[in-house]
Amino acid sequence: MKTVFVLVFGLLTLPGAARADDTIWTRLWDPGGRADPVSVRCTGSDAFVSGTVMDTVSRSSDIFVAKYSSSGAMTWNIALDFDPEDNGGVLAVGPDGSPYVSLTAGRRPPAAKVVKLGQSGETLWTRSVTSALAGPLVADDSGNVLGLFTTGANPTDSLLLLRYDPAGNQTLHRVLRLAQAHAPQGICLTGAGEVIAAVDLSDTLGSTGALVKFTGLGDTVWTRVIDDSLARTTSAVAGADGDEFYFLGQGLHGPVLARMAADGETLWFRYVFGIGNVAGDIAVDSSRDVLLAWAGVVSFGLAKYTASGQFVNLVQSLASGTCLPAGVAVGSDNNPVYTGSVESPDGIQVLTAKFLSPAPGIAGPRSSPSAEFCRLRGTLTGGRVLLDVPCAGMYSIGVFSADGRRLSRRDGWLDAGVHEVDLVAGRGIHYIVVGGPDGVGRFKMVPVE
Repeated sequence: MKTVFVLVFGLLTLPGAARADDTIWTRLWDPGGRADPVSVRCTGSDAFVSGTVMDTVSRSSDIFVAKYSSSGAMTWNIALDFDPEDNGGVLAVGPDGSPYVSLTAGRRPPAAKVVKLGQSGETLWTRSVTSALAGPLVADDSGNVLGLFTTGANPTDSLLLLRYDPAGNQTLHRVLRLAQAHAPQGICLTGAGEVIAAVDLSDTLGSTGALVKFTGLGDTVWTRVIDDSLARTTSAVAGADGDEFYFLGQGLHGPVLARMAADGETLWFRYVFGIGNVAGDIAVDSSRDVLLAWAGVVSFGLAKYTASGQFVNLVQSLASGTCLPAGVAVGSDNNPVYTGSVESPDGIQVLTAKFLSPAPGIAGPRSSPSAEFCRLRGTLTGGRVLLDVPCAGMYSIGVFSADGRRLSRRDGWLDAGVHEVDLVAGRGIHYIVVGGPDGVGRFKMVPVE
């Protein structure tokens, strides 16, 4: 008989959180094909959204960029077409409000491109890197844009860091040789002006994440491979105070948010068990709190943490189909903008929404309840598990086989008390793993009686 176990994780919700009036506006846009949004960045209280759109008949793809006003009106949208196969479309925005876009044109060979656009969407300049794949961008306070690229005879054997000034002159070119195939996922600047790169490494045994720190001159300070127990892949990085930074990755059971010290060591981490258990990006607001974009089957939203890792609150909205998060950015009004995709019978569209910044929940930020959660009990009776829940909160209850395959899952709010979980009839459950509702990341095996 197969051994099966249940994972029970506390989600990030407080009583009174996720009100409908947290949403300022929501916009759905069909760019004319299968949409794959990847990035959102703000200028003032306006927002740029970008990504790839594929023609479902010809299979050709272009890059789209759209600008939304603070009230949610689309002021313009453009398509960048360099090759029948254009992919990427990651954004950065300079201090003058001009957006930069990175993309990869073609495959054989690929050519990475950085395009600077004007305020009305006109192309100001384009720079190319031959035989390279484009990655993420970040702009500094002087209007310089830095980008990560993958280049080399084997197109995954060298990590390239480039910098262009506002006029398009290349002012930095650094190559970092990595022993494994890699794909850059994120880039940020620390308050000290250093560059942090998030990279996924892969080999025949699977994937893992790594972080690389460069000086402002492009010299490598350190490279840290992320421990598998923390995260297996990387998603994003964002600068914090001083020379510290935030990291978002994907762990065994879902997204992981961490704050990292200057030397790459982990200061704190939180398992982020959002409604859909999918997180896409992070951004830092004017209070130096960190916001995380998440999405689920028919919902999407943001979770907010303080600089010390304390959960503040969560905001969410409903959609007409399955959502995938792509990005989050914070405008000058300190209200975050979310973008992602939503798949419905009408196809895959670009979903963009502006929220009020998450405020503390009615109950206030919750401290770690790990001791209390250790008292949660599970009782197997008649093929069902009865969960004795000491704390109300959002829970993700998953049934997994011994080899790690998820057999079923249910998300929802549970009040304090005993709850029947009819997920496991005939499955031979033998223990439960519990995580606190503030995502503290401490787990307790609770025997089923």
